[in-house]
Amino acid sequence: MFPAGHSRNKSVSLHDILQHKFKVLGKTALDKQELIRFVVNLENIIEMSNEDLWDIYDCSFKFTDQPIDEPPR
Repeated sequence: MFPAGHSRNKSVSLHDILQHKFKVLGKTALDKQELIRFVVNLENIIEMSNEDLWDIYDCSFKFTDQPIDEPPR
């Protein structure tokens, strides 16, 4: 009755949906190894120390002249 990704949907794996979303969106902004580290840190945030949390969002974004939300020029 509820679509995949909806909080009340019990027939699909929310973890798998989020992994796919992280991969698709993350590869537009991060290199592969940095994306892996970033997602692993977020998935294990409950186990991180206060010191680890200080730089959890530190990463090197990739930039491009072409926006991802506009048609190609």
